[in-house]
Amino acid sequence: MTRLRNKLIAFFTFIGGLYFFLEYILPAHIGGLEFGKYHEQISLAVQLIGLMAIGLGLINIFRVHGVRILKLQGGWFNSFVLLLGLAFVLVLQLLDFRRSEQRSDLLLEVKNFSLFVNRVVLEYEQKQIDYRPRLDALIDRLGVLKTQVKNSSSLLATGKQLDSERTEAQFVRSAEGAASATEQLKGALWQNNYRETKKITLDQLALLQSVTQELLDLNYEASPARRWGNFVFNGFFTPLGSAMFSLLAFYIVSAAYRSFRFRSWEAVVLMIPALIVMLGQIPHGPLYVYSGLPEIRRWLLEYLNTPAFRAIFFGSAIAGLAMSIRIWLSLEKSPLNTEETKQ
Repeated sequence: MTRLRNKLIAFFTFIGGLYFFLEYILPAHIGGLEFGKYHEQISLAVQLIGLMAIGLGLINIFRVHGVRILKLQGGWFNSFVLLLGLAFVLVLQLLDFRRSEQRSDLLLEVKNFSLFVNRVVLEYEQKQIDYRPRLDALIDRLGVLKTQVKNSSSLLATGKQLDSERTEAQFVRSAEGAASATEQLKGALWQNNYRETKKITLDQLALLQSVTQELLDLNYEASPARRWGNFVFNGFFTPLGSAMFSLLAFYIVSAAYRSFRFRSWEAVVLMIPALIVMLGQIPHGPLYVYSGLPEIRRWLLEYLNTPAFRAIFFGSAIAGLAMSIRIWLSLEKSPLNTEETKQ
């Protein structure tokens, strides 16, 4: 059963890799055949599989560290902090996503007001459809929108309070102006003289859209989920990353010290250009020994370091290509293979 499973995995891996390889090199149309016709759906399926893999990873994290916490095994407190931080950030991101979606939906509705007015006028011109109930619905919606956006302006940050109050006042005036212009458009359509009134209404709706976006952005940035998310990122994640890279810097310095000792001629050849490059970085000061050092440093970096870096890059790219081919052909040992290797 395990052998059949591994063969199925290798088969579907090969088919998937072959499809994306051919989709990249083949033209869109080969005679009457349209290769890659369902490429968007296939790419979406790959993304969904990736999301499932992320979900399985989360389940595995909770399973491994949850067992360690329940059994009070060694390092259980670290596992508890990990799961607590994961759950806290996950809740923050979900709340932030919900607030962001509400903002996007409301802004999209305001953007569609102009399209709605154009559609109402066009259908009235072409089909003589009664415009009054639809424009009345738009006026009513502008009133509801004014209350809805004002109620969302809560828990604002202290530094943004004044900006929000000013923008909220502009929004109220813009909503009232758009409603008044729409009311005037109703009368102008009745009198069949609406060209100028329609332009004024669309201008008012465009102004309302701009002010609404500004106010919603202020409210979004001042929301609790957004503020706590920024606090976690700027107060914990960024300093922890800086601490980690600082430790890596000490490790790199110690490695450089071991490499630059004059143990061989190769070390001397490595040390002299490195010393020139470091001294060439110093524009002035007690170590400024020669005015031509910056130019020598530039020559070393452009004509010696760059070709060497490109050679390393090409070598890494070829190695990555070879590894990709091995994975594609299932030549690499699968982590799902549980069979014991026979000696």
